[in-house]
Amino acid sequence: MIDAAVLSTSPRLFDKVRGKIRLKHYSISTEQAYLNWIKQFICHFCKRHPNEMGAREEGALLTCSLSPKSLPLGEMDEVSFRESHVEPTTARLFFALWPSAVASAGLAEAGERLHGVCGGRRTRAETIHLTLAFLGEVGPERIDDLLALAGEIRAPAFCLNLTRFGWWPHNRIVWAASDETPAELMLLVDALREKLHGEGFRFDTKPFVPHVTLLRKADCRNKPLPAGEVEWRADDFVLVRSVPGESGSAYEVVDRWPLL
Repeated sequence: MIDAAVLSTSPRLFDKVRGKIRLKHYSISTEQAYLNWIKQFICHFCKRHPNEMGAREEGALLTCSLSPKSLPLGEMDEVSFRESHVEPTTARLFFALWPSAVASAGLAEAGERLHGVCGGRRTRAETIHLTLAFLGEVGPERIDDLLALAGEIRAPAFCLNLTRFGWWPHNRIVWAASDETPAELMLLVDALREKLHGEGFRFDTKPFVPHVTLLRKADCRNKPLPAGEVEWRADDFVLVRSVPGESGSAYEVVDRWPLL
């Protein structure tokens, strides 16, 4: 175990490491792995600060880690070096419109009414969105390029008037959509796709069908859907990271950009 002395002597070091790692949008497990390695490094050399050490000490620790029986590491965390030293993971990303609190509440209420008719699994209010472009897995080395290209997008703000509710039998999704797709929305999607293609990013190139998913695994066969209307003012767009969990995916907004 690492005692409190190590943590108290280097708070700024660990804060700087966390800041650098989070800037690259690495996973929490990767962040913890690097912090574990740094703690082991400090403890192995009598809690000296890494600024006082260099390649010689790093090489000695690596040799020791590869031959644990010949050179004990001394005080160590529970996680061994080889277990904790993992490569940065990819991020599952997509661009989206993210509703205001009012629009999100209105869509969640519509989803609740539809759930009473069709059953299924409701989309949580905090995860409701409209996908603009789905990228899938993106390596950490390309995140900065993605942020830069999004910052070059110039598109006007617009209003979405969601008045249609429907059900797709093939994937059992219940959705909300506009009677007419705003021209400004298509302009934004086209601009994003052009930028992504130009920078060599892979993304879902299927025809764009704007919709908001309200229910999954629903069954609406031979059931009339209740009417409703939700107004949504789109003032910006966001890059979102999908983080899988036991109760479904959680979404983290990585960055956002204003619409004009």
